[in-house]
Amino acid sequence: MKKLSLCGVFLTFALVLGGCPTGSPSTPASGNLGEDKALDLKGDVYTVEWEGSASNPTKVTYTKAATAFDGTVTSNLGGTGEIKNGKLTFKIDPPAALTNDLTNAVVNAIPVNNGNDLSDYYSNVKVTPVTAKYATLSLSVGSKSLDYEKVGISSSDTSYMYQEEGISYLCLSADVTVTGDKKEPWTSSNLNMTLKKGWNIIYSKFVYKVSNGETTYSFTMKDEQHSLRWVVDD
Repeated sequence: MKKLSLCGVFLTFALVLGGCPTGSPSTPASGNLGEDKALDLKGDVYTVEWEGSASNPTKVTYTKAATAFDGTVTSNLGGTGEIKNGKLTFKIDPPAALTNDLTNAVVNAIPVNNGNDLSDYYSNVKVTPVTAKYATLSLSVGSKSLDYEKVGISSSDTSYMYQEEGISYLCLSADVTVTGDKKEPWTSSNLNMTLKKGWNIIYSKFVYKVSNGETTYSFTMKDEQHSLRWVVDD
C-alpha cells in the first residue's frame, strides 16, 4: 500500500496482524475465535490506485481484481487458499507450536495503522503475562501481499481528511492483557485490551484532519462497523 508521509510529523500506515472480510460466514469481524478454531477468510480482491503525492494523496480508487491475481495464496504460517475469479478463500488452523516470546518490547514495536508502532500512540505499553508465545499472519499471492484494509480521503479548499483502517491476526498460546497510557494528541483514553488463546482479530483506525488551519489526529483500536477490502499490495 502507498504510505502517507506528513512532513515528518508522522510517517505511513499498517496494523500488522492480518485481516478478516466483512460478510464472511465463518469468521467474525473482530474478537477471538476460540483456541482450537481455524481462520476461514473469504472476500472479493481489489487493486488500489492513488492520485496526488506521497505526502498529500488526494484520491484513492478500489477496483475489483477480476482474474488478474488468480492463483495460490500462501502465508508465513501455512494454511491453504487461493484467489479464483477474483475471490479469496483461505483457511488456517492455529499453528501447532508457537515459539516467539510476546515480551513488552515486542508489544511496543507492533506496527499499527499508519506504520508507527503501538508505543507511538500509548506510553508504558505492557503485556501480562510475558510468558505467552505468539505468531502473526501475513498473506501473499505470488510476490504481492494481501491486506485487509481501507483508506478514505476527502478534501476541499479549507479541509483535508485522511482515514485508514485495518484488521490483523494474532495467534497466542495463552490469554494476555495489553495496557498502556493515552498519549496526546494521538489518543484520548488508555489502552486496555484483552487477547485470548488462539486467533485474535484486531481492528485499528487512524484519522488525520486539517480544517481551517487546525490539525487533529486520532487513533483507536475499538472495533466499529466497517467495510474493509482485501487489497493486493505491491
